[in-house]
Formats: sequence, C-alpha cells, structure tokens
Amino acid sequence: MKIFIRFVLLYLLFLSSSFAKDINQINIEGMKIGDSLLKLAAIEDIQNAIIPNYYKSKEYSVAAFDVKGIVANWDQLDISFKTSNPEYKIYEISFSKQVNDIADCLTSRDNILDQYNSILKGLKKKETNQDYPGDSSGNSKSYSVTYFFKSSGHLQATCTDISKELETKFYDNLNLQISERKFAIWKLKNLTYN
Repeated sequence: MKIFIRFVLLYLLFLSSSFAKDINQINIEGMKIGDSLLKLAAIEDIQNAIIPNYYKSKEYSVAAFDVKGIVANWDQLDISFKTSNPEYKIYEISFSKQVNDIADCLTSRDNILDQYNSILKGLKKKETNQDYPGDSSGNSKSYSVTYFFKSSGHLQATCTDISKELETKFYDNLNLQISERKFAIWKLKNLTYN
C-alpha cells in the first residue's frame, strides 16, 4: 500500500498547479477536491484507514494515512469523503506534521503559502489567532491563514500550539488543508475532538 501511495504521490508531485480561481483546480501534493480517493488507494486500504467517530454524523468519513517518509515535509494525510459515495469523492484534503517550535511552524506555514502565491493572489484572505477548540482550558492556540475561493471552498494553513496538559493526546502541528465549501460548513457542526 505504502509503495503504491508513494508512487502515485511522487508522480503527481511533478504536475504543476495552474492559476486557479476554483477550489477543484488546486493541486496539493497532486490531489484535488472532487478527485476519487480510489486513484490513490484500494477500497480495502481506505476502509482500514477510516477513523471511527471522527465526525458526529456518519454522512462523511475521514481516512488517515501515514505519509511520513513518502511525502516530503508531511507526516499524515487525512482525506474526507461522503460515506455513501462509491467513488470516494474527495471533499477535503489535509496534510499535517508534528512541530517542536511554534515560531518555526509559523515560518514554515508562511513559506508553504508563498508557494501558492500566484494561485491565491486576489482571493479574500483571513488571518485568525484563536483558542484551539479541542482545549476547553483555552491554553492551546491556533494561528491560521485562510484563503477563500468565491463559492467553492478554502485553502487554510494552521499552526497549533498545544498546551502541556494536552500533549499526551495531541501535539503541536502544522496543517495544510483544502476544503469544499459545503463540506467545511458541515464539518464545523460535526467535528469531534476525541
């Protein structure tokens, strides 16, 4: 499985992103919203990668793949898809990696966004520094930059600084995600922090 994902991802990495004003035109590591997850993995591998109870509702599912050493600069790939869709159509692509220093994370986040500068130019941009929703104490923080495509979704890069109390459950991380708009709205209402 890892060899197959490695081959597909390495091949797709060489494809260049074009100027895009619609979310489905953005390639992140060779994947885009609306693609079939079956291009990257077999049904059995997808089923084995599904995280149970990730969302409150079963309308969508998320499959998590360990890509450390396969995809440069990332540890994990999470892909969300409509549970009942036999093609496993992708609604969200999320790459993350563990970080040790929040200042380095912020620099890395900005460098990643710079790579997409020509694509993101002219889009609405929002920077958010807020309490991390998974920590009711308010001691964990997230620092996000989000670009909004007119009607189709967003691209977001976030650094999360987890409090010492939660470090056994979560870790400081850098996350890059691209989400289809309707799914992103649904996700806000259905995400669990287990």
